[in-house]
Amino acid sequence: MNGRSSLEYYGHTLFDPEVLLQVQDIAEQQSDLSYAELLAQNHIDSLVEQTAEGLYYVQINPTSEYDERRRRVYFTPMATPPDENMLVRALRWFPAQADVPLLIVGSPAGLKLPSQRLSANERSALKQGDLAATVVPLLRHLEARSVEQADFMGFSFGADRALTAARDAHLHGVNVGRAIWAEPVRIVERSLLALARSFGSAGDHLEAAIARSETTALLEAVNRSDIGMARYIGGLLRPTNIAIARGLTRDTFEADAKKAKLHQPDMTATLAWGQRSEISLDGPMQVLSQELRHAYGVHNFNALSIPRMRHADGDDLNLHAAIMLQGLLPRRAN
Repeated sequence: MNGRSSLEYYGHTLFDPEVLLQVQDIAEQQSDLSYAELLAQNHIDSLVEQTAEGLYYVQINPTSEYDERRRRVYFTPMATPPDENMLVRALRWFPAQADVPLLIVGSPAGLKLPSQRLSANERSALKQGDLAATVVPLLRHLEARSVEQADFMGFSFGADRALTAARDAHLHGVNVGRAIWAEPVRIVERSLLALARSFGSAGDHLEAAIARSETTALLEAVNRSDIGMARYIGGLLRPTNIAIARGLTRDTFEADAKKAKLHQPDMTATLAWGQRSEISLDGPMQVLSQELRHAYGVHNFNALSIPRMRHADGDDLNLHAAIMLQGLLPRRAN
C-alpha cells in the first residue's frame, strides 16, 4: 500500500498535494526495506545518545551541510524511549525535510531503560499539569549548543511536551518556528481511571493501524522495541511516570498554548486530532481549535480534524508522516 492510498482511508483531501506526493514517494521507496536497510539508506549507524542531564535521544543528521543553529525536535509518546519504532516513524517523513537535524527525544520508559530522575517539587508541579521538568534537559541541551531556532513536534504525551517546550524555549534563547501538536492529552479534566480506560480502549486499534502501513521495517522495529509487558508496566509505575499521568488528567493545554503564543509571536502552530479519538476528544478539540485560531490568527494556526482517525492511528506511518509534513509547510490560512 503506498502512502496515498493509505491516507485515503482518513480523508486525504485535508493534506496538500505536495504532502501527499512526498508521503507516497517515501512510502514506495521504503516499503520493501528491512529495518537495517532503512537505517543504512539514511546513514544511521548508532541509535541512542544520553546526556548527563538525563536527556535520552536519537539525532538524525542531514547528509549535506546544515545550519548548526537550527534543530527539529520530536517528543515521543508516554513511556516510550527513542527506540526502533520511533526511528522508523520519523524516517517516514524526515527525507522530505532533511535540511535540519532531527532529535527524537524519549520519555521515561520501561524498567532497565534510562530514566530522567525528578525531584519531589518537580513531580508535584507535574501532577498539576505543568510539564516543564520533562523538557528542561532538552532545552538546556539546545542552549549549550547555541541553537537559535527550533521546531517542536510530538504525538499524544509528546504533543503536550512539544507545547511545553515551545512555551519555555525563550528562557533558553531559542526561537520557535513550527510547532506540531498531534493528539494532545491535557484537553479536559478527567480522573486517572478515566484516562487509563481511554488509553486502554485506544490500544485495541493499534494492530490495525500498524497493518495499514504495510512496511517491513516497521514490523521489525515493533518486535525489536518490545521490552515485555512486565518491564513496560514497571516503567509506568516509576514515580516520574505516575506524576506525569496525573498531570495529563488536567486541562492545562489551552493556557500553555496561549503562553507559548505570547513568548513566540512568530511561531506557526498545527493542532491535529482524530474525530474518533479516545484521547483528544473531538468536541473539546473543536472548541480548543477555535480558541487558538482566535489567539494565533488564521495565518499562524492550522487545525487538522481528521475523519475516521483514532488515537492509535498515530502508528500508521503514512498518516503520521502527513501530519508532520503538513505542519512544516510554509504558513498560510486554512
